Amino acid sequence: MPERHPASEFVNLFPSEEIPRIVHNILKGCDTLKQQTPREMENGLSLRLYKKLVCFPEYRTGPLTIVPLWESPLVNFDEEEVEITGRADILFLFPTGGLETSFRVEAKRLFVTFSKGKPNPLTAKYIDDGMMRFVTGQYASKMNAGAMLGYVFDKSLSEAKVALSTAVNKEKTKLKITHDGEWQESDIAVNPPVDETRHSFSQRDFTIYHILTDV
Repeated sequence: MPERHPASEFVNLFPSEEIPRIVHNILKGCDTLKQQTPREMENGLSLRLYKKLVCFPEYRTGPLTIVPLWESPLVNFDEEEVEITGRADILFLFPTGGLETSFRVEAKRLFVTFSKGKPNPLTAKYIDDGMMRFVTGQYASKMNAGAMLGYVFDKSLSEAKVALSTAVNKEKTKLKITHDGEWQESDIAVNPPVDETRHSFSQRDFTIYHILTDV
């Protein structure tokens, strides 16, 4: 049997200088992204966003490659048996960095109205089925950054941000948020500005960028 080495020995970090442009391009792609039905799922929105993003010149000429959800399985290489553990909604690859060098974006709906009732915040799903995938290492297990993309349906962006940030900060222990890493405006230079949370995992620090867009 060949000698096993920690995967981290072979993985380069995703280049941080590329992240502001990625976030800016996502925001630009979301400018005209609108729901097609009152309760459209994330996948339909993300696929239309992907269609917009691949038209940006940098994703045609490289070095970054953008991969849609149907081609982005999450593979765990650290166990004896290789395992597919899910799929990322949108995946940015930096091929020269190595097999697992990537920037992952997980998309979730927020404030969707069901059966003519009040908008359901869905903040728990954003946290438990989104952010926690970074915390547990299901997503970006060798990287230092990733992003959450929140599709806001039936609420203003300002109201959604207040409600979501409050919910996230209440779960700071579970999310392993650092003492100064609670929800805050990010220092990456994009317009409009985005927010971030900072986390401390067992062997690495991690930043989640929070991109909210109304649909």
